[in-house]
Amino acid sequence: MGNATEPTTVSRETAVRIIYMDEAGTSGSPTDPVAVIVGVIVHEKTQWVHARNLVRRVRFLVPAALRNNFIFHATDIWNSHELRESMSVAEREAVMDYMLSIPRAVGLSVAYGVVIKSRSMGAPNMPFNKTQQAHLVAFIGCVEAMEEFMAKIAFPGENARIIAEDVPDMRQTLLGSFAAVRQYGSPQVGTRVDYTQFHDPVESTLSGMMKVARIQRTNFASKHEEPLLQVADACAFALRRFFGGFSYGDKLVEKILGTRGTLKTMTQFKTPASNSVFFMVPPRLRRPDTPLPYIRTVVDE
Repeated sequence: MGNATEPTTVSRETAVRIIYMDEAGTSGSPTDPVAVIVGVIVHEKTQWVHARNLVRRVRFLVPAALRNNFIFHATDIWNSHELRESMSVAEREAVMDYMLSIPRAVGLSVAYGVVIKSRSMGAPNMPFNKTQQAHLVAFIGCVEAMEEFMAKIAFPGENARIIAEDVPDMRQTLLGSFAAVRQYGSPQVGTRVDYTQFHDPVESTLSGMMKVARIQRTNFASKHEEPLLQVADACAFALRRFFGGFSYGDKLVEKILGTRGTLKTMTQFKTPASNSVFFMVPPRLRRPDTPLPYIRTVVDE
């Protein structure tokens, strides 16, 4: 996993929660019907070390010849010819399942933004193709969901900072968009699904502006530099397969949540864009006036 160190780039005075963001389905491939952005929300002082150590241990699930500086990439585990030659299907599934189980094992909430790429959600004069528009809208939707987490779950005075997988082609666009929603607010589009009562979720159409105040900044890094981006990679891959209607999507999501519950596919959403948060927060890390999360984590049990 390299010599990854603690996230010293994050201001300890202001950023109590670190949000690791990654994407799936944003490559422009015609076989990808959806774009997904995921944010894995980590409490720096009480969860970061535990989660990092779990990520480091995944290398022991791959053959010894591949362990040196092993970096988890879900698409490689799923599709790499080299890994298919050296690992059985069961062994590759064990690696995937292990990474997807980390949020429940530590109590990390998972936010997402998802967009159907064939249906534009941007303004007609936006200088992007539909895949880039979908990437941007999914990113902003995920930011909105994470801001909602900070407002409903985080303690007063806590703020957050994003560390995102570096996508050079979109880096400046995402930075500019984040600065704009910080300064002017975010125009909410699509729907938000409230999973507080997991087996009776409520989908609400979004409108108006949302002020993004408690997520302070966005930094970009590689998975080598920031190991917890590998957890976001796994979750984004799973949600892309589920929302996109691909095989094994249900099973992968169940590894994250412990249950599928009544999670909707994109064909069931009212609009081509949606965002939400899976609240998996131990009681000691959430405000006492918030409802119990719908998912019991290993930390709770």
